[in-house]
Amino acid sequence: MDKNFFKRLDRLLLSTDRLVKGGDGGMRRSSEKGSSIEFSDYKEYTSGDDFRYIDWNAYARFDRLFIKLFIEEQETMVTVFLDTSKSMDFGEPNKGEMAKDLTAVFSYIALSGLDRLVVASLKGQDIEISNIYAGKQSFFRIYDHIYDIEFEGETYISQAMKKAHFLKPKGGISIIVSDLFSKDGYKEGIDYLLYKGQDVIVIHILSPQEIEPNLDGSIQLIDSEDGSKVSIMANNVLLRNYRENVDKFLNDNREYCHSRGIYYIDVNSDMNLEEIVFGLFMRQKIIR
Repeated sequence: MDKNFFKRLDRLLLSTDRLVKGGDGGMRRSSEKGSSIEFSDYKEYTSGDDFRYIDWNAYARFDRLFIKLFIEEQETMVTVFLDTSKSMDFGEPNKGEMAKDLTAVFSYIALSGLDRLVVASLKGQDIEISNIYAGKQSFFRIYDHIYDIEFEGETYISQAMKKAHFLKPKGGISIIVSDLFSKDGYKEGIDYLLYKGQDVIVIHILSPQEIEPNLDGSIQLIDSEDGSKVSIMANNVLLRNYRENVDKFLNDNREYCHSRGIYYIDVNSDMNLEEIVFGLFMRQKIIR
């Protein structure tokens, strides 16, 4: 990521399907009526309304006073949930490094778009929350925070995300960056985010070695999170079954997310970062 890369990010915003209720003025549309640039509706004039917004053309037609209402552009809270389990520290290129890069990208876009930002690390059954950041000038502080994160232990994604009590009922955008390898799954956690009024984006990262493993003969596999071991005889039949299970895993994730109106993007850790951001993400319309 260099200066030119960040200059291209400056022009982008995170997409959201729903209007979100925000706080102090930003660059995102809010469902609260205000006096911003985008016309929304009319209401009949009542005493105390700002007469500057009377539509005199409507008065000439209907002989009644109407006030123009506008969609107010406001900030929202963007939360990036980063899976920090040991399984993320795997692959060539490393999944964890890609996850950090994408977390930094989302952070920059949110801050340059005048949204507020929290990075929430999923650790075991718990969640560790960064400070709340606002303004592009704070990017390098969250950048240092992101790249200081270490990948270790297990992750229970659902249990951890259900502890995100800091999410406000006004709604916001939640981005999950994970390989989705979780002891308790992830669907209950996402359902909790939806209950909290979040627009959810799932970035599912796998390495080339997990998608197409190059294995042959008698091998002992060791779970990087809990240390459990299993011995296998790798052959064509086993590898074919494995690939079918990977395809099923990806399709099940995609179908679950789409059924709930959630953006789901699967990313291979050997993909080029610029192609992911300016190609894949823009084609999938999670940024604009």
